Amino acid sequence: MTRQKNVLANTLITLAVIATTIFTSTAEGEEAPSLAPFVDQYSSIESVYMKASAVVYIGTPEGTREGNVSFEYWEADNRYRINSRADKELGLAEDTDVAFDGEQFQIWLLESDILSMGKEDSRNPTAAMMNPLFLPVDFLRTADSGDLLLRLSDVVERAGQVENAEPIPAAASASTAGQLAFVAKDDSGSYQVSVARHAEMWVPETISQRKSDSGILGKIELKDYRSVDGIVLPQSLSASALDDQGQPVMRAEVLVTDLEVNQPIPDSVFALAGTEKTKRRNSDTQNSSNPP
Repeated sequence: MTRQKNVLANTLITLAVIATTIFTSTAEGEEAPSLAPFVDQYSSIESVYMKASAVVYIGTPEGTREGNVSFEYWEADNRYRINSRADKELGLAEDTDVAFDGEQFQIWLLESDILSMGKEDSRNPTAAMMNPLFLPVDFLRTADSGDLLLRLSDVVERAGQVENAEPIPAAASASTAGQLAFVAKDDSGSYQVSVARHAEMWVPETISQRKSDSGILGKIELKDYRSVDGIVLPQSLSASALDDQGQPVMRAEVLVTDLEVNQPIPDSVFALAGTEKTKRRNSDTQNSSNPP
């Protein structure tokens, strides 16, 4: 566990150093914006509880689907739990409750009432929406450089992707509203960041991802920054996915309603019990059984 924390801390330090270099000075003698403190603060998170809700819009040939999504997330000491539920009108994946207690991976399909358990932790647990805690960091990547971040340990996977990004100069000068700059690119595309000052820290306000052969692929707007136990995070987020013509195919208006950082989390949170009628399945042996 100590080694994993050290790896995570070193990874975040690397991200912070890179974030320092990707912004250039906007005028002689003027301090260049830096996202280093913002990125680095994630290494201070040892445990977290977050609850968020979202209104989601999905574009289809028949029209726009609209519905609500809830997302609840706990993590501590390499144990995590993700509970996500979505209105059926959205046509998303089945509602799930996913947990890893340090020894056993568990996924409860709530509608089917099937609880699968196994020893191997899934690197891509199913969730109805992106983890709002990591969205500001997750969008700091080019178009095809990795999966979404769903938990703290996933940040380790991001290091190589950011290290391989090629910094390029700022595209516009600073103003009271922030600075807009293409900050990194690779063969798949680039990402662009608008930053603003919050207290003593620069924070991202908007991040846009672009493919190399088309326009904007995705965009996120981050608002209502607050300090929670010393960690500065947005409480309101608007994330959009666009097609090659720049038309929105999905948009989520996310509101973080509860956030606790570095507080104790009971062990029982990471153990899924199911109900008396829940069908249980051992994913290691692929055998399933019903409880008596």
